Amino acid sequence: MAWNEKYDKYILFLISLAAFLSVIWVREADIMEVRNFITAREMLKNNSWWITTLNGNLRFEKPPLPTWITALWMKSLSNQSMESILRMPNSIFASVFIVYFYSQIKEIFKNRNIAFLSAFVLATNFMFIKLGAENTWDIYVYIFSFLAGLNYFLFLENKKLKNIVIFSIFVALSILSKGPVGLYSTIIPAIFVSIVISKEKVKKNWKCITIFLILGILIGSSWGVSMYFTFGEEFLRTLKKEKDTWANSHIKGPLFYVDYIIYSGTWLVFSIASLFYERKNKSEKSRAFYLWHIFVFIFISLVQMKKKRYGLPLYFTESVLIGIFLERISVKLDSSSQKILKIQKYILLFIIILSILFLSYSFFVENYINNYFFIVAIIVNLLMFYYLYFYKREEKYFKNIVIGTGLVLLTFNLTVAWVGDRYYLKNAESLKKFYLEDILVKDLPIVSSEFLIEDVWKIGGEIKKMEEIPTDERILYFGDKNLEKLLINYDIVRTYNPKENIKIYELYRKEKI
Repeated sequence: MAWNEKYDKYILFLISLAAFLSVIWVREADIMEVRNFITAREMLKNNSWWITTLNGNLRFEKPPLPTWITALWMKSLSNQSMESILRMPNSIFASVFIVYFYSQIKEIFKNRNIAFLSAFVLATNFMFIKLGAENTWDIYVYIFSFLAGLNYFLFLENKKLKNIVIFSIFVALSILSKGPVGLYSTIIPAIFVSIVISKEKVKKNWKCITIFLILGILIGSSWGVSMYFTFGEEFLRTLKKEKDTWANSHIKGPLFYVDYIIYSGTWLVFSIASLFYERKNKSEKSRAFYLWHIFVFIFISLVQMKKKRYGLPLYFTESVLIGIFLERISVKLDSSSQKILKIQKYILLFIIILSILFLSYSFFVENYINNYFFIVAIIVNLLMFYYLYFYKREEKYFKNIVIGTGLVLLTFNLTVAWVGDRYYLKNAESLKKFYLEDILVKDLPIVSSEFLIEDVWKIGGEIKKMEEIPTDERILYFGDKNLEKLLINYDIVRTYNPKENIKIYELYRKEKI
């Protein structure tokens, strides 16, 4: 790297944060985010941080660590509704992780270039950016479990107590984030790898490893154990329900994650090349990450329930493999490496051309974007085109392609992705939100016969399921279903229509009017 080493962490943090900010504001919260937001909001409202609830009902499905972080963020900003702001703690956490990731890889390989390249690749990885810009549990559980794996490898190498203690802490934090998911998908594969390539080291330290692994599991399980002794059968019913969900929902075949390289974004070509070339690498450390990558893939593929975001650990190990590959070809740029760089260059140029055509169509034909944005977006894309195509100093060629690979993805997110998501995927209307704060009458019970958990978030307060006719003097009724039953005892005094197809009725008991 041409700059002073002391700036590496600052550069990586800013690149990572910029990557998340490019997409953090685009989409409406999905059901996973909504559940986390509601639970965090109710933590603050009820001042109940250990026993969590969702719309007033006990929630045992997920451990509370990510929700604690969200609730603390809500409290510090006094903001409980703006989704892009509520996603910030995840993005900041993931950006800090990139810096720590850089430090750990640098310590493992004793190579600044591998560390920086690996961190830069991950910071500009499509799937990592997507999950880091959402407020869900996944970014926490997989980061903690991956960091546990890194510290485990460092302990085997340098025998420092510090690393095995940190390993134990990250195991605990991983379990407190999403139960045993990270332990299974990331940590156990790392232990398997160590047995394959460092059997003697594992033999010498197995007692210490076992003690700190069990300690981490016990600490991480403290919340679940507490819930069991407090709520007993109710907690066990939830565990059974979760077990059935993992066994019967989102069932996919064993090859479901084969296309993970596509979700690497602009790093796809280098991802394929690193898998092909690094399999022959005889370095023990490189082999460790290669095998870790393969074992993670095998482990998550064996689970019946599969979602693309559950493949996040693959992108951590993939980024290291790409970093190793890029560092190697930067030292010795042979003919095959030059071909790979040339292929990558023309793919990037093709993406830029498509982006310009897409923006032009959206501006001139559909009239979706305004003059100022169109001009700025076109200029940014043209500058990227110039940087990759016309700037041909031979000694800068490798550097240009690698930096360009990350920057093209960021440029695409900033200038193209949100336009497609909002106008062509028809998410513009969904971004029009409504909250209880917008309704004049507050502090009234909200009742409904039929509602989604997303409605609980959007309306800004608990919604009680109507099992029988309420006895309250005044209520807010959400939706139209069974409204006629209420009108026997209530009169409508006001109707709110905060969003298309959504109605909220303010009702007074007849004898009180």
